[in-house]
Amino acid sequence: MSPASVARRTGAKDVFILRQLEDGRLFNLDGFGRGAGWAGNISVAAAEEPMLHEALQGSLVRKRSGVPFRVFGPYWSSSVAIVPVDTGVVVFGEGSIATCGDQELNEAAVDARNAMHEIPAGKTEADALELRGA
Repeated sequence: MSPASVARRTGAKDVFILRQLEDGRLFNLDGFGRGAGWAGNISVAAAEEPMLHEALQGSLVRKRSGVPFRVFGPYWSSSVAIVPVDTGVVVFGEGSIATCGDQELNEAAVDARNAMHEIPAGKTEADALELRGA
């Protein structure tokens, strides 16, 4: 199952698959929407990101607001669900995620995590080309 199909299933406009590194940072491997566009470019310290830190303690975190709020790093959203998985967290943002139950989000997060094990080759090549042009 691809991150795009997970996004469709949950109604999320953005999906971030964040893997926890040995130093406690979370690194964006892949996703959908902004999660795909920012893959390989976002790394945040979990201890400095309250919602990510809470999710890493083992609980699904949800927040919804009438105005966008900062979720982590440069990502802002007006609704979010952050689901812990064994390798980090999966962040579902925007869209109709508020209508998804916890079990559905947990299953979707595992599917998203299983769909991605490393940065896609096309993304790595595009980033290398961009750096060479800089």
